[in-house]
Amino acid sequence: MTKQVPRQPLENEAAKVLGPRIKELRESRGWSQSALARQLQISKSMIAKYEGGVHVPPLAVLERLANVFAVTTDSLLGRDVRDPRLLHCLREVERMDQQSRLLVTDAIEGIVQAYRMLFVHGVAGKQEGG
Repeated sequence: MTKQVPRQPLENEAAKVLGPRIKELRESRGWSQSALARQLQISKSMIAKYEGGVHVPPLAVLERLANVFAVTTDSLLGRDVRDPRLLHCLREVERMDQQSRLLVTDAIEGIVQAYRMLFVHGVAGKQEGG
């Protein structure tokens, strides 16, 4: 009987994001697990294990998944922007000159920090009650 080595935290996190994303992309194309497995030249059971978060595909399979789905590996890992309005804004920021991009990025970082302080860490609630 082989002893299983516990997964690393990053691998667990990747499995949680990657499995549902593979399933979402596969189903959006109307493909079965078998059809995707044939394209990747792996077993259907491995697709099921990836989608179920039991296993994380090795880098070579991750790259083939990205190619088959015509997405980036970052997209597979949930590191992409899917909100069309936000994506439009980010594209506009990318078109700006370097100094303007820096100013806009600084402003966005300030907004995110203020949001965290007020809503995530509960500063707003503490001020009202305190």
